[in-house]
Amino acid sequence: MPSPFDTMKHTVFKKVQNTMGVDASWLPIGSVEGAEAFTAKVLFSNPTERMQKFGGIYDAEAAMIEYFNGDFPGLLERVENRGNLEIITIDGQEYMVKTVLKKHDGDTFLASVQIK
Repeated sequence: MPSPFDTMKHTVFKKVQNTMGVDASWLPIGSVEGAEAFTAKVLFSNPTERMQKFGGIYDAEAAMIEYFNGDFPGLLERVENRGNLEIITIDGQEYMVKTVLKKHDGDTFLASVQIK
């Protein structure tokens, strides 16, 4: 049985994803024909030049997504393999996944992405 803290963490993250997240999908490279893509709402940080005009930090290489355990099973392992160039589609735009890190809580993942 999960701890109350784990249950609360999952509930809060999913509420934020559903409120502020964007649609994303991932079909692992080499999937069999007809396989269904994994889909989830992700938290997406995509710096723009417009942000720089208003005092924000602009770094085109700093696009990130944050997702929860189970949203994209196996993505971390496939990206760590370095032999796999995984592509994730965010709001209809394809991005290459550069790195994936597991945050300290063990359930939240942060992926660095670059427009394809």
